[in-house]
Amino acid sequence: MDKLDRIFQLHQILRERRYPVAGAELRERLECSQATLSRDIAFLRDFLGAPLETVREQGYRLDPDQRFELPGLWFSADELRALLTVQALLRELGEGLLDEHIRPLGQQIDQLLQRAAHRVDPGGIARRLNFQPVFHRDAVASPVFTTVAGATLERRRIRLTYHGRASDRTERRAVSPQRLTYYRDNWYLDAWCHRRDGLRRFSLDRIRAAERLAEPADDCDARTLARLDRGFGIFAGQTTRQARLRFSPERARWVAGERWHPDQEGRFDPDGSYHLELPFDDSRELVGDILRHGSQVEVLAPRELRAEVEAEIRRMAEQYSGSEKEAPYRVAEPSESPGDP
Repeated sequence: MDKLDRIFQLHQILRERRYPVAGAELRERLECSQATLSRDIAFLRDFLGAPLETVREQGYRLDPDQRFELPGLWFSADELRALLTVQALLRELGEGLLDEHIRPLGQQIDQLLQRAAHRVDPGGIARRLNFQPVFHRDAVASPVFTTVAGATLERRRIRLTYHGRASDRTERRAVSPQRLTYYRDNWYLDAWCHRRDGLRRFSLDRIRAAERLAEPADDCDARTLARLDRGFGIFAGQTTRQARLRFSPERARWVAGERWHPDQEGRFDPDGSYHLELPFDDSRELVGDILRHGSQVEVLAPRELRAEVEAEIRRMAEQYSGSEKEAPYRVAEPSESPGDP
């Protein structure tokens, strides 16, 4: 327990008691020595101005005739609403995994609300925020998240039992965690893999077990870690190519406002079409995002990316051509759509 926590706890104990509290009880509850308790008593009385009395052979108490509160943080109504919004966002991002860590924050905010002259309803904030995860995969086991997050912050190695989707194999690896990444409603661990001797990105929902080790984690320099953010999407790579895409004037109205990559470049043509250029390493995720725009986008470069998209379109056409299945539903025209995508 650090000093600020002890001071807060000491004040809470004394405020709840009408009679003096013995020094032995305070030392036990605060888990500190007599010397530390004496320093905290002096700090509370002399520096913070608490009306604290020392009653011989009985202990310590706050003068019941004087009102005293610890100095605190004061927020405006807008600031309190912002704090509540952040709290709700953290809870949703963590799927409940962060509750243990953000619960103290929520308790402090509730205390601020109770003391505030203005009233902000915490429940009202939650009712007015609507989170809809997209492409969300299996939930991460709470023990896995706690172990991985703790080891990452404490700079300790982890032994992972990991099941890879592509290989469909389960392996055990010792890794040095670098950071946690939240991408498209899923958590990933960026870590140096000591088995592969390289930087890797692990999906937390594929970690079957995680054990924190005693060995300190190796730290990667910023340049090495930046490799994972160099290309488009979640897949890492060593080489970077530039993709050039052209979107139709209709689709341009949406794509021009989207951020596909921090280093992207875009421009409009006189006819209203939109050119987007961005770096990528692994094409798998990029091909999927290109195809979701259908005929409203064309790959201009590089040649191998264009060929990959063309090949996938041919496979899709072959899957549907000549089918004797029931005729598909009629596709609604854009003007019939209930709203903008």
